[in-house]
Amino acid sequence: MKKFRDIVFKVDDAFVKVSLVCIALNMVLVTVSVVGRVLFNSPILGASDVVAFSFGLSCVFAFCITEKHKNHINIDLLMTILPVKGKLVNHAIMGTLNLITLAIIAVIFFRYIGNTYNNSMSSWVVHIPYYPFVAAAAIGMVLFFFTALANFLNAFDEIKNPEKKEVEKEIEEVVL
Repeated sequence: MKKFRDIVFKVDDAFVKVSLVCIALNMVLVTVSVVGRVLFNSPILGASDVVAFSFGLSCVFAFCITEKHKNHINIDLLMTILPVKGKLVNHAIMGTLNLITLAIIAVIFFRYIGNTYNNSMSSWVVHIPYYPFVAAAAIGMVLFFFTALANFLNAFDEIKNPEKKEVEKEIEEVVL
């Protein structure tokens, strides 16, 4: 279990770097395009297409790092007042629903790859095909699913042994 989590988290770290590159690309491209428009009356052709694709990828690839660090919105009221068995049941139900939802979204993305490819969908200005970006987004969603699965399985140990969680957190803080 720990080995699975470590592998998924290493892949998360690589994908967040791709997300950061997408964000940097957006900032540079928008800046250069605006400067070109203002100073030379000539914006970069297709900048809006590239920025839109890049922004979408930066979001999808950043989901996994948000899940890894558990920085997402979470309602913990029940988890603070329930006994351990209640926490386990609550986590099992809500976590399973979360995983099912993520799996459905990932499947929809994979189905959409074929749809965009078969219909030759492309951007309006420079005709960049959609399907490679949809495929990358689908891969990002699969990684998001695996990260959620790793956290889901790990949370059972954390609920059963809360002191172990605190020790691991202290070790992680020392390492960072």
